[in-house]
Amino acid sequence: MKIVEKDIWEAHAEGCTIVVPTNGSVNRLGHAVMGRGVARQAAGRFLMLARELGNRLVVEGNRVYHFRGYRLFTFPVKRVWHEMAQYDLVRRSSEQLLSFLGEMPDLVPVYMPKVGCGNGRLRWESVEPILDAILRDMAIVASLKREANAP
Repeated sequence: MKIVEKDIWEAHAEGCTIVVPTNGSVNRLGHAVMGRGVARQAAGRFLMLARELGNRLVVEGNRVYHFRGYRLFTFPVKRVWHEMAQYDLVRRSSEQLLSFLGEMPDLVPVYMPKVGCGNGRLRWESVEPILDAILRDMAIVASLKREANAP
């Protein structure tokens, strides 16, 4: 797995598909809770994303989803929005993403942030080997972060 100094939204603007860390929480309106980090940025850019993801979470559960129209995958790192991210969920999401990418080689490589390591409070030194063992050269980690409030 390659790590580059690049903002994930810069990669997206160049036409790449990105990975957005998420959780399994849905608010009273039925929208996915996307209140921090890259998830918040994605919800600000794609105004229907939280609603569409919320619908899928209610029907199919907390798993990786592909949103072709937005050129992104959601990638659960938490079960509930306010909890710490979980290594087992990062592993499961990596396996699900790998399955998608195996069926859609035209989307490889995808760009992703250091999933679970911002608001999820996981240690990158522990997350990186999980991602590398499963995704290998199918993902590129974009290590520069835009301000959380910037769309």
